[in-house]
Amino acid sequence: MGGVSYSDWFEIKRAVFPSSVNFECSKIVEYNIGINETREARFKVGGKNDDEKRDIKFELNNSNVSLSTSVWNAENEWILNTKITGKAIGETVITVKVEGKTLNVIKIKCINYKDVFSGTEAQKLINEINYIAPFADAGTAPEYDENYCMQAAERGISELLQNYTDFYSVERGTHRHRNRIGFSGLTAIDRGNKIQAKGFVSSKFDFNDYSIDHTKRTSIVDQNTYNAVKYDIIGFKSGGENTLNAYFQNAIRNKIGFHVFYFTVTNGFHTLLLVIDNTNPCNAKYTVYDQHGITTSTGNINQTAQGIRKQTSWTFANTCLNRYNSGKSSQWDSTKTILWKIQKK
Repeated sequence: MGGVSYSDWFEIKRAVFPSSVNFECSKIVEYNIGINETREARFKVGGKNDDEKRDIKFELNNSNVSLSTSVWNAENEWILNTKITGKAIGETVITVKVEGKTLNVIKIKCINYKDVFSGTEAQKLINEINYIAPFADAGTAPEYDENYCMQAAERGISELLQNYTDFYSVERGTHRHRNRIGFSGLTAIDRGNKIQAKGFVSSKFDFNDYSIDHTKRTSIVDQNTYNAVKYDIIGFKSGGENTLNAYFQNAIRNKIGFHVFYFTVTNGFHTLLLVIDNTNPCNAKYTVYDQHGITTSTGNINQTAQGIRKQTSWTFANTCLNRYNSGKSSQWDSTKTILWKIQKK
């Protein structure tokens, strides 16, 4: 009787089909993009990597958006890059196909949120602040003197919205005013409320859950003592930091893009702009600007409240130094922060 030899074994390597293809950032709940906006997007191929490349294709059900790349030959766990451009309002369903078979779908919304800006729009604001900064640093009079924070903030917004009628605006080079808007006798609170009345604000938020270290307040008698306490003379009351951070999270929600806030600290003493870059919700960033450019308040979105507190702290300390120099050190100023979230009309 003949025998069967099992001396030779061959291992059959089975390819592991991708489990899904989806946004690399798991925090993306709804992917939105504006008309004519182009943004890079990153997708991760799910599944255990077995070193096998597969044909992956994105098929769109309409032309509301376009993709710079829609076909890849990729392995599991790879990142797929493409640029998405918004073309028309509406939802687009992307069908993900691997080797011709449907794997899953991805939804993209092309929508014009009034209070969300593209990178191009936000950069116009930043460019204007960067243009202003050297003049403000030099104290160039009269257009860029030491009280220029209100004007600088509005110049930034005027470029963001490309609106030279409703906001203080100045021509570059000539430094001529584009309109008759002025600030005589007004504070940032007056201007913020005016901007809101004209329809350029989606939400307003008053915040004052701060605590004052009065021991440090009474220690301020000169520039050296001011410098020693300026960043920690103001803290948060219990729960205050969470309240302020919650406002920003609610104001931004799942809206991908740039968010801009006109705001004032210490109840009108100083005026600034807050820009939140939420183009990647897994790595959202905030930056605070004034007439001198980027301030010391910048970083991860979770630190936004601390950044606002820091701006409040040094300006409050500055008011204390001013009061000491004028013989009124037994009094102190308000710590209130007021924010207006900017939107298109």
